Amino acid sequence: MIAMNTFKSKVEVTKQTRYIFSILGIWPMMTNNTTIIKKRVSAVMRLVCQSLLAFIIIPGLIQFYLLENLEIKLAYVAPFGIVIACAFKFTAIVNRRKEIKKCVTQIEQDWREISNENENAVMLDNFKKGERITTVCASVMYYGGISHQIMMPFLPGSIASIFDNTTKRLLVYPTNDMMFNSQITPVYEILYITHIVIGILICTILVGSCHLAILFICHILGQNQTMILKLANLTDEQVDDERKVNQRFTEIIHLHHKILEYVVDWFAIYKYIKYF
Repeated sequence: MIAMNTFKSKVEVTKQTRYIFSILGIWPMMTNNTTIIKKRVSAVMRLVCQSLLAFIIIPGLIQFYLLENLEIKLAYVAPFGIVIACAFKFTAIVNRRKEIKKCVTQIEQDWREISNENENAVMLDNFKKGERITTVCASVMYYGGISHQIMMPFLPGSIASIFDNTTKRLLVYPTNDMMFNSQITPVYEILYITHIVIGILICTILVGSCHLAILFICHILGQNQTMILKLANLTDEQVDDERKVNQRFTEIIHLHHKILEYVVDWFAIYKYIKYF
């Protein structure tokens, strides 16, 4: 095994995954390193996330049915459609939690099985690439998404322009006034802030689904490069002991089979998430 200075990278290999999916209340279902309390807290957080999404979807569907102005309906299609897509993504991730947990566990196991500094350097390089890509993706998503949520009701050429000179105060998502009047204070302000919070939730779901792809693909690349490294070492070194040669061939074949199995498992997960 490699020295203790590399153990830190092993422990933190799923750091971003833990941060992102802890917000969504899904992380305790994706790891063996959890407690009963964490599972209960995560169940509450999932319920909150689902309630926030339903808070937009249910009134939105009612409003779409009642609206007669086709132009207004079309204006709301994009923001409302993203919420529905994210609700499906969230459900797909929860439903595939066992398969995701298997892949995450395999990632952690692969890091524990690193046998030398060269393999560690290859794996760490790919891990850092994935970490940087996730950081850029999250930065763009949160900055653009939250700014959009805050400014959309007031931007020229947005939904506000359809209403022309009306005094109606607009929101990012369609709401129905059957239960309460969304135009009075403080109801409007509460709804406006709630819509921004839901925007943050939507960005987190999108970042999470992208991060899973980045994490798994970069890990597969690292494992593939590790296999190439083992093959190069096999041809470069002079090994007279037949048992050692057979052992190295066995390791390479086992690693190749594991990579293929991992790709199949990951494709089975992501084909459900990517459709939305």
